[in-house]
Amino acid sequence: MGQPHVLTLWPPQLDLLKTADEPTTNPFSVSAKRAFLSTPTSGGKTLIAQLMIASHLATQGTSVCYVAPTRSLCREVGNALKARLRYVGCVAVDGLPDGAWFVKQQGVASRVEIMTPERLSYLIHSDSGRILERFGMFIFDEVHSIGEGGRGWILEETLSYLHYATQGTHHRIILMSAAVGNRLHFAQWMSGREDGTGIVLVHSDWRGPRQLHAICLTEPDWQKPEEEATRSAQFPRRVRFPLFATLHIRVSHTGRIHSLRTTEPVGTLALKYTAANKVILDNSNTTPFYRMLVPMIQHLSASGPVLVIESTRPKTVLLQRQSRKVRDHQIDQKIRR
Repeated sequence: MGQPHVLTLWPPQLDLLKTADEPTTNPFSVSAKRAFLSTPTSGGKTLIAQLMIASHLATQGTSVCYVAPTRSLCREVGNALKARLRYVGCVAVDGLPDGAWFVKQQGVASRVEIMTPERLSYLIHSDSGRILERFGMFIFDEVHSIGEGGRGWILEETLSYLHYATQGTHHRIILMSAAVGNRLHFAQWMSGREDGTGIVLVHSDWRGPRQLHAICLTEPDWQKPEEEATRSAQFPRRVRFPLFATLHIRVSHTGRIHSLRTTEPVGTLALKYTAANKVILDNSNTTPFYRMLVPMIQHLSASGPVLVIESTRPKTVLLQRQSRKVRDHQIDQKIRR
């Protein structure tokens, strides 16, 4: 129900949801105190984390602490969670204030709080007891950043303390990474066993077929000319042709190319004729390409984010302005309805 809608589940997600409720195999089990989710980018671990958060908030009565390495990623995670958690009556917040943070949190309902490792380290040093009292689940995203020379030690120190302080308690620690190569070392560390047993280790090499490459071209319908006279002595005649757009889409995981053509015109091609019947492109009456590109972008954006490559900075600015203009117009139309 949240945005964007979940219309299908990837194989790694299905495998997890079909797993029996056993702490050794299922990260959703409340008995699974430690878990490591390792899948490539677009493998589906973010949605799994969101489902785990929703499940915890709905059943356990304690908040969730989501740790991401950068503030920009914290904002991104927060926005994504806000769109989903409102359906279970919970909220996600990031950018918590300094100072009397603990006092302000007294009596606040369970929720997700997103922060950087530095922020969590500061809170633990301020009052570790209240941190453990408030949060029942800790999720560490991009945990491979523990190997960074500058900031990695803060994440390692924080994670080490939480792992030690929650031995034998109800707290759960979930690690996630798309780039870690030594997940078995993490399993050995978090389980305290040479074979890494005792921690739910979820790994998949499956990569999601979520990327499309598209080229947009326009083609006039030469069979439907619209001729008109002009007041220009140099160009006494103008002919307009409807322009249709064609998308040539390449699916990354199969290599197949699909061609899609619009059923309605997206613009107009205008040609002007001299008295000697010489043909010249009428730029002032021809629809700019960036305007015709906007409906194509909207069509593709229904399936996910769209990256558009323009040849120059001015063209990029024109496309951005047109996209905003169309979006604002559509919003105004919805409000009026």
